[in-house]
Amino acid sequence: MIELPRVSSHFLLVEDDPDQIALVIRALDDIGSRIEPLICHDGAEALESLRAAVARGPGHLPRFVLLDATMPRVDGFQVLRKIRSDPATGDLPVVMFSSSTLVEDVERAYNLGVTAYCAKPISFSDFVHILLAVLVRWGGHVMDAVHQMEHAVLERYFKGPHGSFAV
Repeated sequence: MIELPRVSSHFLLVEDDPDQIALVIRALDDIGSRIEPLICHDGAEALESLRAAVARGPGHLPRFVLLDATMPRVDGFQVLRKIRSDPATGDLPVVMFSSSTLVEDVERAYNLGVTAYCAKPISFSDFVHILLAVLVRWGGHVMDAVHQMEHAVLERYFKGPHGSFAV
């Protein structure tokens, strides 16, 4: 019998701004995602959460980390450095979200091994699209994304007598 690896059903959201946390939760609701964020409000809390997940064993690490760059106590760059230096978390996908578009910050993140660096978008719609792309790539939500695209196509091209799609 083939044994599949256990995969967690959450990701780690490391963000100190309550408005940004609310934005992520709202975007997840809009997407209809079934993956839950485990929220850490600073880098120290995130590192402790990852240490606890490693101690619990396989299947307890988050699918990916959505990491703010600028936070109190331990910033995102320090968290990224620690994640990459630990063999148990070194391959964990880390997506850094930052309001900074400075070339130095982007280069620093990639030099430390970030998986992807995204400047925080201006519009909610842009944010939803970026989050959906992250979920599809690292969150295991291919079927959710396919369903959402299918719904959009049906809604646009298959109109029923009352304006909604009919299949």
